[in-house]
Amino acid sequence: MVTESGIVTVSQGETLVTVYDGRGLTGPAGAAGSSTLDGLTDTTITGVADGDLLKYSSASTQWVNTNKLDGGNF
Repeated sequence: MVTESGIVTVSQGETLVTVYDGRGLTGPAGAAGSSTLDGLTDTTITGVADGDLLKYSSASTQWVNTNKLDGGNF
C-alpha cells in the first residue's frame, strides 16, 4: 500500500516492512547530523547508479552502495 506521504507498507503474516521515500521525515528537535550520505562517517558511496541501495558490510563496518541483494529474507 502506498500512501500520499510516500510511505510504502508491505505485510505478510507477522512480517511488516515499511519503506519511506524521505519526504517529510525529520529528526528530533536539536539533533545534529548530516543532510547528505557523503557527510556520514559510516557510509562509503562509490559509482552511484539508479537502483542502488545501501548494504551493511561487517568487514568494513560501513554502509556501502550496491545494486545486488544476496541472502536474508525480504
